[in-house]
This record gives sequence, structure tokens and C-alpha cells, in this order.
Amino acid sequence: MAGMEIDSPPKEEIASVSANDRIVQARFYCLLALFICNVSIQLGHSLVSNIPFLLLQRLIQHGVPQEKLLQFQLGLVLFAKENKSRIPEMVSCILTAAADILESRGSQKTHSGGALNNESIKDVYAVSLLWLQWLMFEGEPKLALEDLARKSVGQRAVCGAVWGHNDLAYRCRTCEHDSTCAICVPCFQNGNHKDHDYSIIYTGGGCCDCGDITAWKREGFCSRHKGTEQIQPLCEELANSVGPVLDSLLRYWKDKVCMAEFPARARGHRSDVQGNVANELTSEIVGMLLDFCKCSESLLSFISKRMYACSDLLDVLVRAERFLDDSKVVKRLHELLLKLLGEPLFKYEFAKVFTGYYPFAVNEIIKEGINSMLESYPLVSIFSVQIFTVPSLTLRLVHEVDLLAVLMGCLRNLLLSCVSEDGHLQASKWANIYETTVRLVEDTRYVLSHEEVSKYVVHERPDILRTWMSLLSTVQGMDPLKRVMGLHAEDENENLPAPFILGQYIGNVHNLLVEGAFSNFEFKELMDVTLCSSCNRGLDDKDSQCDSKVVRLSQEFSDVDCSKRDGPRVPSPAVWMIHESLKAIESWLAPNMVVESDTSSLIDAGSSCCNFLSLRKKLLKTKEGAGFSDPSDNCLMDFDSGEEVDELGILNMVDWPHIVYDVSSQEISVHIPLHRLLSLLLRKAMKACYSEADKLDKSSGFFGQVLGASKLMVLLPL
Repeated sequence: MAGMEIDSPPKEEIASVSANDRIVQARFYCLLALFICNVSIQLGHSLVSNIPFLLLQRLIQHGVPQEKLLQFQLGLVLFAKENKSRIPEMVSCILTAAADILESRGSQKTHSGGALNNESIKDVYAVSLLWLQWLMFEGEPKLALEDLARKSVGQRAVCGAVWGHNDLAYRCRTCEHDSTCAICVPCFQNGNHKDHDYSIIYTGGGCCDCGDITAWKREGFCSRHKGTEQIQPLCEELANSVGPVLDSLLRYWKDKVCMAEFPARARGHRSDVQGNVANELTSEIVGMLLDFCKCSESLLSFISKRMYACSDLLDVLVRAERFLDDSKVVKRLHELLLKLLGEPLFKYEFAKVFTGYYPFAVNEIIKEGINSMLESYPLVSIFSVQIFTVPSLTLRLVHEVDLLAVLMGCLRNLLLSCVSEDGHLQASKWANIYETTVRLVEDTRYVLSHEEVSKYVVHERPDILRTWMSLLSTVQGMDPLKRVMGLHAEDENENLPAPFILGQYIGNVHNLLVEGAFSNFEFKELMDVTLCSSCNRGLDDKDSQCDSKVVRLSQEFSDVDCSKRDGPRVPSPAVWMIHESLKAIESWLAPNMVVESDTSSLIDAGSSCCNFLSLRKKLLKTKEGAGFSDPSDNCLMDFDSGEEVDELGILNMVDWPHIVYDVSSQEISVHIPLHRLLSLLLRKAMKACYSEADKLDKSSGFFGQVLGASKLMVLLPL
């Protein structure tokens, strides 16, 4: 055959062996030639002609008898059965042979001015993985997988079908645990959803939730999927043969992908080759593992356990989207990871690694400052909804890796990158990373949507709530607008809708926080979390003492009277949130400027119009018996938890000016999330304390008790 390059044995070696040995060697090389021809024809590339010969040479050098290799893969299997302790060595030998071929061909191509193409690399690893599969299944891989598939018929626990964009799926509000859950068309048709509230949707990715008890009610499962507890372990014999080979392969995979992550380290001009090797090796291994998963759920479960047991492998695969430059390979890798999430233990281990990677991806997007960068890190969008919507898993992440602090940190970095000198978001700059902002706020909502998490945050983590309110202070008053008079505006503001949409997403988070503040709560030590360490994290001594009081009140669920001793009550966490909201508004009203001593009046009440921003500056001017400090940091302010609400300066003023807004003479912003949070808390408190008929009669007493100053009612958009 043209292009065939088979090395003949040296003449001196032939002369030194016996006649019988020469016959064995002749048979060996004849069979090898036939085998090479067969493989070359199947793969359609001349490079593979050298693979089997070099591979067999390496195996012989490592002690595999030549007579065994007359049967090629089957002979290697027979030798492996007799020498199980040497299986890792044989796997390494096979993979090293492939690497050497690529190394030599890459050097030849470099000297000749060419490049080693991806098809060549793919073919080399295809042959190598075929040999490894023979070792895994101790026989013909195709037959073994077909046998596993037959045994798995009717025993699938979870569907896990992976969707692309605009695939059809079903939502069933009767069966789903949250609005992000859906099942594929076959699972819906094979289930009983008579008289259910369902709808057809177009997907944007994700996977089918049928069989996943954390996402779908058991009675909504189809007839083919019965839940993860139905997954049967892989038989011991197969586990013993697959395990050692798979472990060695996973370690090799991790090492090769790591080399692509740091191409400049000790490789020079061969960095492109290493990147191509990582791409094609990942493509071949992912394809092989996906085939395994499709054939048997027991094999899928076994693979998932081996993958998270391989040290640092998950960390490398999660980061792989950064340096694997083939988007199709990355997509296939994510498809494999989605498949493996059906195994609960894998999902937990993957979730911890994902949470660690999350802030890195967000910070890279912030550096670039464009929405399209979110597409370069698809892992964040694909897997946050898969992980943060699972109640038990999310609760563990909140306690063990401080998930909410991670999300708050990402939001803080994003908002800080877009603020102007006055501490407000620059709408034009922020619009470039608007989608990332929405992603972060939505992920926060996913986490807080679990009742246990929202209760935990409100009752035990005042530091998280205080951070959230400080973040709202940067959004407060953003994108102020002034009516243009006399001239027609030629160009419309394309960014005008974005702040309103963000406000809606923030409002969803507030609903969850307020529900948590008014829920019945009994203190429990969940996940061995120490109360003091969790509530004091990141606070100074003064804050810690104050917040410890709040937590002790939460433990006893001490209530605040709304009228008299025997009257209606408001939970102490809700009262604490009301006071913190007032402090946040007070800090927002304080300008970032040195306060000048001025005894002039705040504003002429008879004036036909006033500039609210200048009012905001004048409000801070020193009043007799009250002093105000400039906010630290140029946008996010730290609130002094030692102040009581009675000590509020601006908000405790008795004589409020009459403010007339004229949008043609001043800039006005309607983006006031701090006010809306305060309004929501007060409305909820009034609803809990009074009937509709009582609200008007008793509202004055209510505000006096809860706020400490009835004049604060003027601030609230009730």
C-alpha cells in the first residue's frame, strides 16, 4: 500500500536468533502488516501506519511477550489478566507511544515548514483509545457496550437528555419544583400529566429533569425513569477491569490539558501543538465517555465517581473553556459534565469546584467590559441554574463555601467597575455588562429562593444583608433624566430600559428576603456551622457585638410591639432590616463631598421648583447637635451598626421642606431600590399587624413604634 512505512528487523538481530524464533517473528511482522493495513483503511489516514508498530515495539520493551502480541489487542488483554499490577504501566506505554508519534511528526512538520493537523492528532488518539478500551472490557469494546445496553433496558433512573438552543421541551407547573425545571418531549409523552398546568417551551440549553427528585415531583416521572436511587452499581468484575485503566487515562488527560493552559512554560514554539493535542485528546475522550454513559447508567455512575476521585481533574475541566480554543470541543465537554450531574455525589463535588471558578470567570468578563464575553464563559450560565436551584445542595454551598458571599463579591466588583465619582452607576458604561449583572442577580435569586437559605440569611447573616444594601446604594438614583424642552431629541437612549429591568430582578430578590424576615424561624445548627463565626464573618468588634444581639433575638424570635404590650407584633429580623434600610438611605443622601458649614435654610418652600440633587447636598449641612461623616470608599459605604434609629440625622428632621419636582429643570431618577425595599418591609409589617380596616386608623402609631419617627412616611413610595 502506498505510504506504508514498516521497519524491518535488523539483519544482525535475525542472525542471532534460532530458526523457530525467526518463524515467530516472520508471522508477527506479516500479521502486523495486515493489521496496519486494516487500521489505515478504517481511519483513512496514512499517519496511523506507524502507530501499531511503535505501540507494539513499546509493549515488547515493557515486557509483553511477542507471542502474546501475535493476537494484538486480545493478546494484550490475556497478558493483562495474568499481570494486573502492571496495567497502569501498559496504559502509560500506549499513551506515551501516541505522544511520541505526535512529537516526532510535529518536529518533522516544523522543519519542513508545515504543521501537524488536527485530523492526524485525532487519528493517533483514536487508535490508542481503542487499545485501552480492549483493556477496560477485557474483550471487544463494541460487544461489551452492546451487552451493557441490553441489560440496562428499562432501568434508566434519570433521563438527562441534553438540549441545544431552541429545542422543544415541556414545563409542568404541577410537577416542577421551580420555574427553571423542564422535561423532554418523550418523557412528557410517557408520563401522566392529565389535568396538569403545562406548557411547551423553547430551550436555551440545559438537560431533562425527569427522574431527578430535586427538580421534579416523583409522580411526574415518566414510565422509564424512576429516580437516582434506582441506579445499580457496576458489577464488580467490570469495575475491577475498567477502573485501573480509566484512572490512568484520566490522569494523563488532566496533565495534557494542564500543559495547554500554560503554553509558554518550557515549550517555546511547540505551544500550538500542545493546544491542538489538548483539543483533540479531549474530543476523543469525551466522545468515548459519552458513548459509555449512553449505554449504561451504572457505567455513567462509575465514571462520575472516578472523575471526582481523580485529584484536581474537575478543577482543570471547569477551567478548560478558557484555553480549549475549539468551541465544539468545549460544548461536548459541557455535555458530558451535564450528563454526570445525574450522580448526586458528583454534583456536589462539581458544585464546590464551580463555585470556586465562578468569581474568576466574572472578573474576566468585568475586565473586558462587554456583554459578549459572557458567551466566552458558557459554564457560568449553563451550570448555575443546574446547581443553585437544588435546595439541599445550595444550602450546603451557602454554609460550606459561603456561596452568598461569593455572589456579593462578584456583584461588588462589577458595580465598582462602572461607578462615577459621585458613587452612582454610569448607565452607558454599565450597559456593556448589563447581561452579566442580570446573571449575578438571578443567581442570587436562585440561592435565596430556597426557604431555608432566606431564613438563614435574614436571621443569622446580617453581614450579607448589609453588603446587599450597600450594593443597592450604587444603583440608587442611577441614570437620572431631564426633560428636553424646545428641541426634538433625534436619538433615543438605547440604554433606557436596562435599569428598569434590573430593578425588576432586584425586586424579586427583595421579595425573598422579606418573606424570610417574616417567616417563623427556629434556630438550628445546620451543617455544623458555628453561629458566632458565621454571623461575625467580615465584621469588626463593634459590629460583631451589635449583630450578635440581632442573632440572639432571632434565636428567641423576640418580637417588637406595634402598639402596646398585647398588640400585634413584628419579628425582630424585620425590624432590624427596616432600621438598616433607613441607615442605607441616610448614607445615600449624604454626598461624597466635604461638608461646608452653612446655616442657610435648606430650600425655599415657596419656590416653584427645586433641584433634588442640590437638596441632597444641603440636607447634609451641619445641624445643631448633629454631625455627619463623609462616606468611606467612593461608592460603597459601610454602615455603623452602633447607631440606633433615633440617632439618624437627616431622616429625623422635624421640618421637612416642601419639594416640588420639575423634570424639565432638573435630573430625576426613578431607580430607588432602597426605598422600595423599605416600602415592601413596611407594607408587609402593616399587613401582619392590622386588618385593612385598621390600617388607616392605626398607621400613625405603627410608624411611631417601628420607625421611631412618623415623618419618615414622606420617604416611602407606598
